[in-house]
Amino acid sequence: MTRITSSSKRQDWGYSVYANYNLSWGAVTGANTYEVGYNTTTTPPASATWTGLTTTTLTDFWTQTNRGTVTYYYFVRARNAAGPSAWSSASGGQ
Repeated sequence: MTRITSSSKRQDWGYSVYANYNLSWGAVTGANTYEVGYNTTTTPPASATWTGLTTTTLTDFWTQTNRGTVTYYYFVRARNAAGPSAWSSASGGQ
């Protein structure tokens, strides 16, 4: 699985911080769809948050955290008729 990359823009609105994310990853031969998940550690998540993705990008989604308290790490995996691949390495954390 290729590494997932992320970019974000942050908005600080008082106590909460909102981040707008764009994720991308390399195509995997034989993949029908992709799944993306996240965790607050560099350990892959137990399940996917976004499923059935047919492109190698997930763009323009927002997360909210209390100021400076949470870092999210994103992971991607490919899926075909045989099932899902292993999760990618974590994104850099945002």
